[in-house]
Amino acid sequence: MSQLKQILRLFLQGIPIKGIVRETGISRNTIKGYFRTIKSRELNLEDLLELEDVRIEYILRAPLNTERERHQDFMLRLDKLYQELRHPHLT
Repeated sequence: MSQLKQILRLFLQGIPIKGIVRETGISRNTIKGYFRTIKSRELNLEDLLELEDVRIEYILRAPLNTERERHQDFMLRLDKLYQELRHPHLT
């Protein structure tokens, strides 16, 4: 069983995050991040458990649209920022 499925099953059993950390060895922040993603995307845990491991990983690790938009915006501004940083006496 994949670690993601194990995390989901333990959470469905009512085990708190600290218990899941002890059981799986995965960091608390990583587990909390998975649950934030599940909550923000309004995903059903039972439905996730029925999916293949690769599909679950893709769903939970794919960036949100807002993250993609922020990254695209940053990349558009990067050239200008680089030019500004090349000015003398800029700290």
